[in-house]
Amino acid sequence: MQDISAAARRLGRGEYDQHLTYTGHDEIGSLASHMNDTMERMRNYVGAMQKQAYQDELTSVKNVAAYDKKVYDLNQKISAGQAAFAVVMVDLNQLKEVNDRFGHEKGNIALQTLCRAVCRLYKHSPVYRIGGDEFVVILEGEDYDNRDALFQKVQAFERIRDLKAAQPWTQLAASVGMAVYDQTCDAAYQAVFNRADTKMYEQKKHLAPRS
Repeated sequence: MQDISAAARRLGRGEYDQHLTYTGHDEIGSLASHMNDTMERMRNYVGAMQKQAYQDELTSVKNVAAYDKKVYDLNQKISAGQAAFAVVMVDLNQLKEVNDRFGHEKGNIALQTLCRAVCRLYKHSPVYRIGGDEFVVILEGEDYDNRDALFQKVQAFERIRDLKAAQPWTQLAASVGMAVYDQTCDAAYQAVFNRADTKMYEQKKHLAPRS
């Protein structure tokens, strides 16, 4: 009973990770079993809620809240002299035109199509949707080591969408930019992001159709 009482107190504090081992076929065993079931359900529920809190509903990648948390973690690593990462910016081209001509449902398909392609390339890195048509990939570990080769592949998405083609919302059309953290000049994550963002917008202006 002491273990069950302690488990109930942990449950009240939001701690669901300790399993009761009593297996007797009596009222205490039944109570222990119910307590374990309750903790398992609560653990699953809290996990689902946490995932929802950090996930973009449309694309299923990480959202702005998750991105802000990651930025905080990276700034902590920078302060500790332990950072090694790159930032890739990916901006969907002509989302407004797709929305205006074909409807927001087709614009959503364009976003999802691009997002799936980016996730397939960067298999070991978190992808974040930080704006309506903007995605950020933060490269660490294996993807960071292979950043140049991977970026060459994502550059294949750089094009202007052919709005006269059949189903133009299914085309991969984006502008991209990448910047690598440099400990000699980057005091915070934002400096790296700004370089990647600038490179992406320079490419977007270069790709913009001439009127």
